[in-house]
Amino acid sequence: MIHSAMLLAIVITLIAASRFSLLPTVLMSMTSAAILRFVIL
Repeated sequence: MIHSAMLLAIVITLIAASRFSLLPTVLMSMTSAAILRFVIL
């Protein structure tokens, strides 16, 4: 089962990937996943 934090991180990553290049997308996905894991879990 996918946790809600990971699902939100995937959505944020997909939105970032549609707007930015590779490096900002990777940085945003890592940051959002870490923050969401800390806040939600």
